[in-house]
Amino acid sequence: MFLSPSLPVRILIIFLYTNTLFSQIKAIVLDSITKDPIPYVNIWVQDWNLGTMSNTDGSFKLGSFNGTKTIVFSAVGYITKKIASNQITNTIQLIPQITYLEEVVVLATSKRKKLTQKVGKIQHSKLGFYLPGFKEQWIFAKYFRYQPYYKKTPYLNEVRIATHSDMEDAKFILKLYTVNSKGEPEGYLFKDNIIVTARKGKKVTKINLQALKIAFPKEGFFIAVEWIPFQKYRRMWGAIQPEIGFMQLETQKDSWYYRYGRWNRIWKLTELEKYRNKYNHLALELVLSN
Repeated sequence: MFLSPSLPVRILIIFLYTNTLFSQIKAIVLDSITKDPIPYVNIWVQDWNLGTMSNTDGSFKLGSFNGTKTIVFSAVGYITKKIASNQITNTIQLIPQITYLEEVVVLATSKRKKLTQKVGKIQHSKLGFYLPGFKEQWIFAKYFRYQPYYKKTPYLNEVRIATHSDMEDAKFILKLYTVNSKGEPEGYLFKDNIIVTARKGKKVTKINLQALKIAFPKEGFFIAVEWIPFQKYRRMWGAIQPEIGFMQLETQKDSWYYRYGRWNRIWKLTELEKYRNKYNHLALELVLSN
């Protein structure tokens, strides 16, 4: 005679069955050579609206999802790694990315007059709103094309970006991406995270890049912004400070976002009448110098 399982046994069966359907990942991301923890790693479940970032000690926790998925790990200075969720152990190791830079001749500057020129412009009349970060690790990027007349001012001097924060010293990450053969962000122009502090209130936050001595690549490059989802930067409904300014323009050209573990062109706005059929662009500008 078949006997029905007892209540505790039934609960155990349900628990085991549920855990085969839904997975949650906890691990630490390490440098494959030094074995040091890697902070600020962008982590996504590919093609799912689920992402997170590693803490300063390299640890992370990724929320529940069903079945086996591809997990995408990307970090400044490292080769992007994709791995099946059922193959992840207690540690994930990323391989440092070797960057080959063209030879740059640096001339003595003591007797040279400093030249600058601005690329792009924060159009305040088209700056429609400021967006906070949320728990999913979105990245927004803007592409800058090289022009022959940049030859007189070939170095990245400063980035200016519209920010709004209701707290003191909210931090976010500025990233500089190179361009792949498809015209998408891939690889890094600078091998380290650039951590930026946004002051309280509406500001044009200025990031000085002069000391990095980065020349404007002939292929162009991307400037990108990523929020840091640490608890100390969170506000109501989980919104992450600071808020970043966006302009609503008629063209989709040069505006990108990272979601679902892949880069995409910015989407067309359809909901708000005022901005309908327009596209979000980061409200930022670049200053070059010699």
